[in-house]
Amino acid sequence: MLARLIRADANAAVLLALLTLLIARPSSAQRGPRADTPTGAEIAMKARSARLDRASAGQGQFQGKSITFTPAALPPRADLAAGQVIGTLENDVAGDETGLPPGKYNVFAARLADGWHVYAESGGQIVKEALNVQIVRRPGQQADKRPRIRPKGWGVDIDYMPDRTFDPPAVASVSIVGNTGQVLIGEPRQFTIELRDARGNLLTGRSVAWASNTPSVASAPSLAVAKGVAGGTATLTATSEGKTASVSLPVASIRYDIFPSFLGNFNPLTSTLTLPAKVFTGAQTNFYVFGCAYGGCPTVAPTEPIATVSNPTVATVTNAGGTVGSYYTTTNWQVSALAEGTTDVTFSCRGVSRTVRITVTRARAMWLTITPSTPKVIVGQSMQLTGTLKDASGAVVAMPITWSSAAPSIADVTSTGRVAGVSVGNTTITARGDSLSSMVNLVVAPVPVATVAVTPAPATVEENQWTALTATPKDQTGNELTGRTVIWTVNNPAIAEVTAAGRVIGVAPGTAMVTATSEGRSGSAAVTVTAAATAATATETLSFNW
Repeated sequence: MLARLIRADANAAVLLALLTLLIARPSSAQRGPRADTPTGAEIAMKARSARLDRASAGQGQFQGKSITFTPAALPPRADLAAGQVIGTLENDVAGDETGLPPGKYNVFAARLADGWHVYAESGGQIVKEALNVQIVRRPGQQADKRPRIRPKGWGVDIDYMPDRTFDPPAVASVSIVGNTGQVLIGEPRQFTIELRDARGNLLTGRSVAWASNTPSVASAPSLAVAKGVAGGTATLTATSEGKTASVSLPVASIRYDIFPSFLGNFNPLTSTLTLPAKVFTGAQTNFYVFGCAYGGCPTVAPTEPIATVSNPTVATVTNAGGTVGSYYTTTNWQVSALAEGTTDVTFSCRGVSRTVRITVTRARAMWLTITPSTPKVIVGQSMQLTGTLKDASGAVVAMPITWSSAAPSIADVTSTGRVAGVSVGNTTITARGDSLSSMVNLVVAPVPVATVAVTPAPATVEENQWTALTATPKDQTGNELTGRTVIWTVNNPAIAEVTAAGRVIGVAPGTAMVTATSEGRSGSAAVTVTAAATAATATETLSFNW
């Protein structure tokens, strides 16, 4: 009895050892889930109808803490089934050997793969597993004696009859719970399989077989799951320990449809699409048609749907492929709006079609820009100007553009915007299109100097005398350029000096380099200064005869 276990101080050490074992032993949560352990709610329901043997209740104290265990009065030869309430335990102070918070608990037994276990339950929750459980076989007892349950610390000893069974109760009935309405092809349907014993108690941890009588209509890919395969009706059956239950599941036949969803001004009520015409470029606009909904969609290639255009001079439609989804195929279409007008486009797929009316309207330009915005061209050369029309959204409007020059004698322009530099100067180039105009200022620059030739080279000048050099600027093809500014310099003024006109004056005997520069290009000539000539002296000899 519990009272004898906790009455004497000598036994206190035993209880302390039990408490130490309770702390060290892994909890049921650490051992993993108990598949065949009943829920707290099930135990609470059984506890309400259990009879308790108040006369056999064990009471005692441990370090001033009261613990009471009251066994259940089990009927003779009763089955000790999983979830059987075998008594109640009540403690009033936290920290006793049970390790349970103060309160009253239902104590129940559950048979698992590794043997029998005992648990405490309160408020529909399984709180803790008992440390000590011993089931004693008493072959000498009479057949009509009921099981005896004795407290053993935080645990119990159970005496049972030699012919008493501790096996789980057999499955008495099987039921399938779930939606048995029509399922779509490819759609999974989840059911719940319930197993109950002869008393109506819900059973868990039992083996269940799940099958379909027509897998070609509805398959059974996993336990309690069905999946539509083809139109028709299939029967799903659950079997456990010889008991069966079945449900009939209808599968919808394949249904195809087309759902247009355009990018643009599409009116789904009237199935009309309004697009701006891209008359001159044939630019394309993307939109989509969702087709072949539910079921056989994965078998429909994105390129399978076709489009028929009643008036291809207004617009053309091209299948650009797409993607295959779980329940539908998406086809990407490209429509080219070619001219103002109206045309009907019929999209078809596997016997289903939908017609859309496309109205093409001309886009109106809001801006006209010219690039480059600050053009410059050299006399005798040309450059291309580009005009661009855009609508209010910034989209390019393909309309013709005309060009003109304010001074064709300075720069002229072609109908495509190519400008020719005629003479040096400035003028304006104007572009006009769709009632808009824009202009830019064009600079016509002279041909640049490529080289400078200095003659004569080399040159010679006498000291204190001068000689003239000539500088000739030329373009890249060697043509002489006139009217260009030339700057003269000398590298050694102590030998020679040079004027702005290119006259070189000899200062002292030696050699100097004279350079002419024009528009960043230069040419040079070596100039040698010679010494100035001196006058000859005549000498006469006079002879006198004395």
